[in-house]
Amino acid sequence: MRTKRSSLAVLAPFAVVVLMLAALLGACVPIPAPLPAGTPVPTGAPVPLPESTFDCNTVTEIPLVECEALVTLYRSTDGENWTRNSSWLATDAPCSWEGVTCGDGHVRELRLDQNQLSGSIPPELGNLENLQVLRVDNNQLSGSIPPELGNLKHLTELSLYDNPLTGSIPPELGNLENLRELQLFGNRLTGSIPPELGNLENLTWLELSHLQLNGRIPAELGNLGRLTGLNLSSNQLSGSIPPELGDLENLTQLSLDGNPLGGSIPLELGNLKNLTVLGLDNNQLSGSIPPELGNLESLKVLLLFGNELTGNIPSELGNLKNLGQLELSSNQLSESIPPELGNLENLTVLSLGGNQLSEDIPPELGSLENLIQLLLSQNQLSGSIPPELGNLESLTWLALTDNQLSGSIPPELGNLQNLEALDLGGNQQLSGSIPPELCGLPSLEIRIENTQVEPCE
Repeated sequence: MRTKRSSLAVLAPFAVVVLMLAALLGACVPIPAPLPAGTPVPTGAPVPLPESTFDCNTVTEIPLVECEALVTLYRSTDGENWTRNSSWLATDAPCSWEGVTCGDGHVRELRLDQNQLSGSIPPELGNLENLQVLRVDNNQLSGSIPPELGNLKHLTELSLYDNPLTGSIPPELGNLENLRELQLFGNRLTGSIPPELGNLENLTWLELSHLQLNGRIPAELGNLGRLTGLNLSSNQLSGSIPPELGDLENLTQLSLDGNPLGGSIPLELGNLKNLTVLGLDNNQLSGSIPPELGNLESLKVLLLFGNELTGNIPSELGNLKNLGQLELSSNQLSESIPPELGNLENLTVLSLGGNQLSEDIPPELGSLENLIQLLLSQNQLSGSIPPELGNLESLTWLALTDNQLSGSIPPELGNLQNLEALDLGGNQQLSGSIPPELCGLPSLEIRIENTQVEPCE
């Protein structure tokens, strides 16, 4: 009699086959090793895009040409080794990249200062037509300034200072009609100052110091009516100072020091009623000091030392009530020190050494109660040391060496409790002994060589 087979018996051979296949597959597919302890578990965050394959065609928040300009900047200036390069070429959202600021679908600001950029500035930056701020100062950028930056018509600030940039200043920068600050100092730029910079009618600060610029100062800079600061110091500029600079009525700082500028000081500079700093030192200026400088009622610093100036010190300088620093040393100034300088109640430094000044030291200088340094050495001053100088309670340095002073040291100088240096050497007719009041000042160093003064006991 035939018996009926169960369904389990019928399926058994198929189960064996399935098990055999599973065993074979298991041998071919490796089982993942367990993750080390502390390894973060992936959460589905976007994987950074490979820098070498970054495609601006995937970017939608700014125009393609602006994206390409940023990518070119990154690759031209060794972006992988920037100090701050967060998100650069790692996402397709350039407006989130470190130092990039956008607005209305365009790149508005690019701030990459002090960021270890090296290499050259790519001309493609000129395609960022809506850029308002470009700061790549304090880096190691080399090569020349691309003239294409002159296309950035909306730019208000251009800071490229403290890099080893070479070449000349592109005249195309004169097209930046909205520019307010142009700072190129501390580079290795050569050539002349482009007169086209005189077209920048909105410019408030022009900083071209510590370069290697030569030629004349363009008279066109006198057109910059909104300028408050002009610094052309430490260059190789020659010729005379343009009188047109006297038209810059908003100027607060004029620094032309450290150049071989010649000629006389333009009297038109006396029109700069808002000027607080006038630095013309270490040039080759000749002629006399214009008395018109006495009109600069806001002036706090007047530096004319290290020139070839002649004539007298204008008494009109005594009108500069806000003056804190007056340095006229190392010139060929003659005649007497005007007593009107005693009106400069805010003066802290009065330096007149290395001239041909004669006659007595005005006792009116004893009224300068804020004076810290009084430097009158290497002149032809005569007479005695005014006892009124003992009123200068803030004085730390009194230098009277190499004059023709006579008489004795006034004991009133013993009131100068803050005095650290008293230089009297080279006054061969100075005699007597050092007053005991001075000998008791513990921090004071007294120099009396080549005098007849007897030292402290």
